[in-house]
Amino acid sequence: YGRVGTDRGDSTHEQTAIFYRKDKFDLKASGTKWLYGEEGSIGSDKVGGLVTQEEREAAGQKCYYRCYTYVLLERKSDGQQFVFANTHLELAGYKSDSYPNKGDVQNKQIDYILNFAKQMQDQGYSVILTGDFNAQRGSTVCNKIDALGFVLSEDATTKLTGAEPTENDKFVNGKSGESKKINSNIDHIYVLAKSCYFDSYRICNETFADSQGVMGFPSDHLPRVAVFAIG
Repeated sequence: YGRVGTDRGDSTHEQTAIFYRKDKFDLKASGTKWLYGEEGSIGSDKVGGLVTQEEREAAGQKCYYRCYTYVLLERKSDGQQFVFANTHLELAGYKSDSYPNKGDVQNKQIDYILNFAKQMQDQGYSVILTGDFNAQRGSTVCNKIDALGFVLSEDATTKLTGAEPTENDKFVNGKSGESKKINSNIDHIYVLAKSCYFDSYRICNETFADSQGVMGFPSDHLPRVAVFAIG
C-alpha cells in the first residue's frame, strides 16, 4: 500500500491518512489542507484552524486543528481517474471568537471540503468522501453533503451487514479499564459520481478479547467497509 497523510499539528499527532493499492492505482496528485488557516484563510497549507491557539489552550486542548487529505488516483487497468478525500471534522456545536454561533466551526469546515469536491466534479472527476464527520444523518453537515449530490453508500447498497451499536455497547480500554460509549452513525462513506453500483456495506461490529481477557470493541468507533464500482 501507498500512504498519503500529514500530522495535523496538534497534541494528537493525528492524520487523515489515505492508503491505496500501489499495484492497482497510480498516484497523480495529493495534499493535506487545514480547514481555515492560522491567518483565517481557507484551505491553508499551514497548520491552523478556525480555533486560535489561545482558544485551544483555554479549552484544555479539547478542540483541534482539523484538516482533510485528498488523492487523485488513476486506475492502472483502464486509466480512469477519481478523487478520494478523507477528513475528521470538529465536534458539533463548537464555536470560536471568530465564529461565535453554535455549529459555525463544523459547518464552515464541511463547506470548504464541499467547495473542493465541486471543483473536482466540474473537472470531470468522481469524488469519494470519507471520515469521522462528528455528525449523524439529518444534521446540517450531512444535509449539506446530500445537497451537493453525494450518495451515502450505506443507504444505496444492495447488501447491508452488521448493526449499529446500542446504548449498552462500550469500548473497554484494557490498560486503564476505562469504559467509553461507542460513537454511532458519525462515520460515513459518500460517493459523488455520474454512475455508481453499490454492492455491499459492512459495519464491523465484532468484539475481541483485550490483554486482560475482557471482551469488547477495539475502538470507540466501528470500522465501515463499502464495496462499489464507479462509472
